[in-house]
Amino acid sequence: MAEQMLIETLGQHLGVAIENQRLGAVERQFAVSEERNLMAQGLHDSIAQSLSFLNLQTQMLEDAMNSREEALARENLAFIRAGVQECYEDVRELLLNFRTRISQQEFPEAVRTLLQRFEQQTRVPARLEMRGEGKPLDPQQQLQVFFILQEALSNIRKHAEASEVEVEIDNTASFSMRIRDNGRGFDSGQLAAKSARHVGMSIMQERAKRIHSHIQIRSAPTQGTTVELTLPKEERISA
Repeated sequence: MAEQMLIETLGQHLGVAIENQRLGAVERQFAVSEERNLMAQGLHDSIAQSLSFLNLQTQMLEDAMNSREEALARENLAFIRAGVQECYEDVRELLLNFRTRISQQEFPEAVRTLLQRFEQQTRVPARLEMRGEGKPLDPQQQLQVFFILQEALSNIRKHAEASEVEVEIDNTASFSMRIRDNGRGFDSGQLAAKSARHVGMSIMQERAKRIHSHIQIRSAPTQGTTVELTLPKEERISA
């Protein structure tokens, strides 16, 4: 009798363990699916805009060649070259994003490497300040924070016309990250309309929501833009 009860108990525990493992696998699969959806949105936004621009410039180049306006044709050709290069940078960023995996020890170095790559791409100096002795975030939170920084830098590269960028990361009881640029800025009152046109902003919001954090975007014409991510201490998960 005792042996039968022991076998039944072991069977129940084994069944629970198998079910938990199955649910964990389903959850991981769902997370991967969500990540792919975000990548697809970013790809569609950036590449579709670039191709639309290139199509327009190609038509203008054809018109200039037909009317034998050599100077205008050269100008259009320069725009096309720049558009192709931007398209290449967008695809490369998305591929790097998809492959990125960060351990808790690698997070500060990954941020520094990202800023160095941004400087190489744009020739815009990017200053980094990291403060606080708080415990490292959970790997998933670190990864989403890294992706948000990557998206913010991509927006600066494409739209801001900035000559200086500052990134501040404050890791204390809570966690915050601020990305500032001195670019052309925009009217914050039109942020909703801007987010509808640029999927990148909505992707940042979606990533922030995944880790129960909040993003605030402040900007004004000619005054640059600040993107601030805040993760309250009650929501952070230590690695």
